[in-house]
This record gives sequence, structure tokens and C-alpha cells, in this order.
Amino acid sequence: MSTFTAVPQDLNLDIVAAPLSGSRFIEDYQAGVPSLAPFFAGHPFDPEAYTRKLAEIDARMTPVKRAAMRDAIRPTSDSARARLDRIIDGNGFVVTT
Repeated sequence: MSTFTAVPQDLNLDIVAAPLSGSRFIEDYQAGVPSLAPFFAGHPFDPEAYTRKLAEIDARMTPVKRAAMRDAIRPTSDSARARLDRIIDGNGFVVTT
């Protein structure tokens, strides 16, 4: 665990960086315990897991689904509209949680 103290003197701010923790299930997931593999598409720290998931999602994104996404998202700037257009054209992804 690391602790950082910010200065100036009139500001007392500590930022504490620590590993995420929680239930045993979450800790096992973060550790990549093999028995959890059937429940998840990949280990969260494995870049290949994200590559596989992107390929799976891309295969499901038909032009009709991409057009529906265009109708559902309201860009707030010309730059955001250009990024959305690239995604709709199949050159990017949107991540939601």
C-alpha cells in the first residue's frame, strides 16, 4: 500500500492506493483462480481476453445494430460525432457499464 500526501500546507489530502479487496470470490477472480474460468470470459489482467471479447462482439454487431446505436447515442460535440461515426462504420467500440 502506498500513501501520498499533497502539499500546499493549507490542504491536507492523503491519497491511499491499495489493492481492491472484497469477498473471497472477488479476490479469487483477481488472482485468476482457474476454478472461476467457466464464469468469466478471461482474466482481467490478460490483454488477450479483451481481444477475444472484442472479436466476439464485433461479429455480433450487424449494420442494423450499429445504426440502432447511432439513434440511441447523442454526441455532444463535432468531435464526439466523428468518433461515433467511426464506430458505426465498424472502426471502434463503445464500452458501457
